[in-house]
Amino acid sequence: ALVEESSKTLRRKGSHNAKELRDHSEAEAKRLLKLGLVALGLPNNPQGLQTLKKGDDRKVALATLIRTQTNVTNQWVADHLKMGHSGSVSRLIRIGKTDPKVTKQQKNLSKMLKCKD
Repeated sequence: ALVEESSKTLRRKGSHNAKELRDHSEAEAKRLLKLGLVALGLPNNPQGLQTLKKGDDRKVALATLIRTQTNVTNQWVADHLKMGHSGSVSRLIRIGKTDPKVTKQQKNLSKMLKCKD
């Protein structure tokens, strides 16, 4: 009875399904990516991003922002920022969180690119 009541409450409150949340999160990730590339002076095309180091500080700062504010996968980030293997994204973000330069860039980006929702 308690589970059924909780389920009714969630439906009344207009809970979202996983697909809607995933779609919103990917849209937000794309917005952050687009604006972040411009703000950091990074190339806005795959070929240009490919010429930069996979662990470029600016890429790591943007990857950190995207991963903390959305629920896109490491593979999504790796593909869109040309950072190599998805496992590299986790490692680079972890290392970047201790790098003062990357941390400062990520915080500045976060302030500039606040979510509108």
